[in-house]
Amino acid sequence: MSGKSADTRENIRRAAYSCFRDHGYYEASVDAICAMAGVSKGSFYYHYASKQACYVDILDTWTREVISEVQKQFEQATLAGNPFAALQAAFRRENVRGRLIVPLWLEFTVLARREPAIREVLSRFYHRARLAIAEMLRPFVGPFIALDELDGLSSAILGLFIGVLTQELADPGHTEAGEASDAALKVLGRLLARTDAAAWGASADGESRRPRAPQLAGVRIDDDAFAGFVAPHSASVRQVTAELRDLVLSTVPAADERLIRGWRVVAYDLGGLLCSLKPQRAHVDVGFYQGAELDDPGALLTGRGKHVRHVRVRPGDLDDSALVGLIRQAAALRGAD
Repeated sequence: MSGKSADTRENIRRAAYSCFRDHGYYEASVDAICAMAGVSKGSFYYHYASKQACYVDILDTWTREVISEVQKQFEQATLAGNPFAALQAAFRRENVRGRLIVPLWLEFTVLARREPAIREVLSRFYHRARLAIAEMLRPFVGPFIALDELDGLSSAILGLFIGVLTQELADPGHTEAGEASDAALKVLGRLLARTDAAAWGASADGESRRPRAPQLAGVRIDDDAFAGFVAPHSASVRQVTAELRDLVLSTVPAADERLIRGWRVVAYDLGGLLCSLKPQRAHVDVGFYQGAELDDPGALLTGRGKHVRHVRVRPGDLDDSALVGLIRQAAALRGAD
C-alpha cells in the first residue's frame, strides 16, 4: 500500500472511530464516515469491504497499539522497584484513552455475541493483554505463585482496569477509575509482599524495597510437552525446532524454558524474556526480545520493531556459530555471566 493510500485508510479509520464512538455502530452510516473523512464512498469501499470490516479494523488497530504500549511498560517495569507501582503508572496513562473508548468497547462486547469477526478480534486482544500483564509480573511474583495463579491474577488485573472504567462511566459521581485501580493494586502489592518478605527485600521497618531478582534454576518443560507443541508441524520443522532448542539450552544452561501458548512459542527467560522459538509452516523463527541491540555481523536478524528481531531458520539451514553468538549477546544483555 502506497503512503498516500495508507494515509487515506487511516483518515477513514479515524473518522469512523469518531462516528462509532459518538453515534454507535448502527447509527453511524458510511455516508457520515465519508463526510467526516472528506472522501468518496468509492474510496471507502476501496479500503473496506463493509462498515463491519472498518469496525473490526478499528478494534484490531487499537489492540496492536495498546499491546505495544503494555509491552514497553513491561520492559520498564522489570527495572522498577515495585511491579504494582509500575502497573499503577501504566493504568494512569491508559485511563485517558480508556475513558474515550469505553462506550465503543461496550458496544464491541455486545456485538461480539453475534458477530464472529468482532468476537475473534476481541478474544485476541484479551489474550494478548493477559499475557503482557503476566510477563510484566512474572519476574517479581513468579518465584512464589503457580503459573495458573499468575494467569488468574493477570485476568483479574485486566478485569479491574476495564471494570473500574465501566463503573466510572455509569456512576461518575461515586467512582474514579484512577483512584480505584490505584487502591486495588496497592492492596495486591502489599499482600504479595507479605507472602515472602525476603524475596521482596522488605526492610526492618517493613518498607518495601526493590524485589530481588529470582534465581532461576534452569527449569525445563518436559519432552512430552515439547513434542505436543511441535506435533502439528512437519517432520522437518519439528526436527529443526528440536535442534534449536538444544542449541539454546546448551548455550545458556541457566535459562528457564516454558511454553507461551498464546504466542505459540517456546520461550527462554533469564530474569526477563531472552529469546523464543516459533515453528512456522516451512521454517522456525528465533525471536530475540532485545534483538535491536545485538551486533549482527552475519545479517541474520530481520524485522523493524523497536526491540524484537527474528532469525528465520529453515530445515538444513542452521548456522550454529552465528546463532550462538546472538544468544550469548542476548544473555549478556540480561546480565548472565
